[in-house]
Amino acid sequence: ENWKVGCQRARVVLEEMYRSVEEKLHSNAYSDFMEYERDRRKVRAAFVEQAPKHHSSMFVLSEFMEDAVSSVSSRFINRMAIQAQETQYKLEDQIQRLEFDIKQERAQSQRTIAGLMEKIKEQEHTISAGKEKEREITEKMLAEKEMHSDEIIQISQNHSKALQEAMMDHEDLLREKAAADQALAEAAEKVQELGDWKKLNSSQALWDAERSRVEGSAAPGGPGSEMV
Repeated sequence: ENWKVGCQRARVVLEEMYRSVEEKLHSNAYSDFMEYERDRRKVRAAFVEQAPKHHSSMFVLSEFMEDAVSSVSSRFINRMAIQAQETQYKLEDQIQRLEFDIKQERAQSQRTIAGLMEKIKEQEHTISAGKEKEREITEKMLAEKEMHSDEIIQISQNHSKALQEAMMDHEDLLREKAAADQALAEAAEKVQELGDWKKLNSSQALWDAERSRVEGSAAPGGPGSEMV
């Protein structure tokens, strides 16, 4: 009977000393088990110091603390499990969001890459067409240059030939002019000679006529005899 009474009294005292710890447990004031364990040990040390040194008191203390530690451990384990589950849910939600964002970014990147590849193909086609056009223009220019070069050479040859023919014609004309001048000079000389001859002949004829007239007047019965 004394054991039972001693155990009841010890339990009442211990519960009163443990009440503040119990209130903190119910209000979730402890952030982790170690924080609770520090307060529990303080209560145990205070009880050991204040309670009577009976076997009943130590038995109640041991049983009470064992139950408390087991109960609180389960509570913290459950809380940790709930927190871990919540953390897992949050992580899974974040992972799903990240996977969705990654899929969206990947799809956008693929669209961007596809657009860039299309632009690159268009640019390559434009560059290829430009090079082909440049090659055609170069070939055309070279062909035209060669054709015009042949034309220029032909024109130059024709001009040179025409110039030579003109120079030959000019030389022929000069020779013809020189021959004409020579013929004209010879003709003029002949005209001069003919004129001189005519003058000479005309003077001789006049002289002969005068001589004949004079001789006729001097003869008897001539026209001049009457005047004498």
